Amino acid sequence: EHHIDSKIVDRVKQLRESGVKCYLATKQEKYRTEYMKNEMGFSDIFDGIFSSSALRCQKPDPKFFQKILDELEVEGKEVLFFDDEQVNVNGAKRVEIKSFLYTGFEKFEKDLNKFIFNNVKDSGEGKSDYF
Repeated sequence: EHHIDSKIVDRVKQLRESGVKCYLATKQEKYRTEYMKNEMGFSDIFDGIFSSSALRCQKPDPKFFQKILDELEVEGKEVLFFDDEQVNVNGAKRVEIKSFLYTGFEKFEKDLNKFIFNNVKDSGEGKSDYF
């Protein structure tokens, strides 16, 4: 498919402009991943794309998520993950990634804002880095 949700893209752009790193994690094979990067423009929208073909394992395997954490050199608690399949949310949670089921843009915004508020409040600063 070539459907791109403009609301999500706009929000990702806003997050990146404020210094937040945004990545895509996908179960795609290498040719579909290249199509997503080049034809769909995801290489310009996201800071990077983690695909099953490159990581050699798939969501929801916790190894998939751990490899991403290792490559980014971050801990799970520093990452926020959204997916439209509960099994993938559960897999990410197994490596302590803060994970939410994506059911629509309004809930996405609510979960995102709650995460941002809690991180700023917990850090005692005006800004927090999160993914």
